[in-house]
Amino acid sequence: MTEKITDRRVQRTRRLLHKALMSLILEKKYESITVQEILDRADVGRSTSYMHFQDKDELLLSGFQYLQGFLESVQAPSATVPGKSYERIIGFSLAMFEHAHEYRRVNRALLGSDAEAVVRRRIHSVLARIV
Repeated sequence: MTEKITDRRVQRTRRLLHKALMSLILEKKYESITVQEILDRADVGRSTSYMHFQDKDELLLSGFQYLQGFLESVQAPSATVPGKSYERIIGFSLAMFEHAHEYRRVNRALLGSDAEAVVRRRIHSVLARIV
């Protein structure tokens, strides 16, 4: 499910859209954020955005693909280090806690929103795959 995107323009567009959504989540309720507001904040055209994401929910969930890839890359070296088995299993945990700390305001803003249950399920899914 993790896809490698090498085109810098694609990476830049996705990053702009993601940052725009994250900043809007900090300002207002997720349910009231419109795709147009995201596009305006990111300075991206509608047709360009739809080449990457169907809607704001897909944009929100795309961040978890990045997170999963990042945590898997952190976990991989831990799996080969000799030692206690639990250390090999949770080698990604520091990176996960750092990520949670970095996005703590966004997570707090999503509590009680329509997106909360979806976000919780996706985080659970990412962690289950890694462990």
